[in-house]
Amino acid sequence: MGRDAYQPSKEHIQCAYNGARKGLNGEEIAKAIGISYATFNRYKDNFREAIKKGKDEADDLNITKAENALMRAIDRKQPNATLTMFYLVNRSPRWHSINLRDDKGSVPPDKLEKAMQSMSEIMDMTHKGGERPGNDK
Repeated sequence: MGRDAYQPSKEHIQCAYNGARKGLNGEEIAKAIGISYATFNRYKDNFREAIKKGKDEADDLNITKAENALMRAIDRKQPNATLTMFYLVNRSPRWHSINLRDDKGSVPPDKLEKAMQSMSEIMDMTHKGGERPGNDK
């Protein structure tokens, strides 16, 4: 006779959510819960929804932080605005519509200027409470 099958509690599921929101990987989440990584993997379907929700919320939070940083950078005409812009274009579905690269992967100056203008308009809408383009998750 062996042990009873593991049944994750609400606290364990909440812990998995919290860990995913903090960016922990599966092994780190298992440790935080207090179970082995093998047990975590065996019962990962029980945690799947909580982990997905935590990761999605963390991504949204990071994207919002990047959008706010971009707005500050654009207002101050700082050079890191371009870096932040590339992060958003590559990480957020809201920003995918701004295609910056030509076939060689470089950014032509005219496209960069147009993209910066588009992003500035998006940020204006965002900070005035408007709906962000592509925000149809």
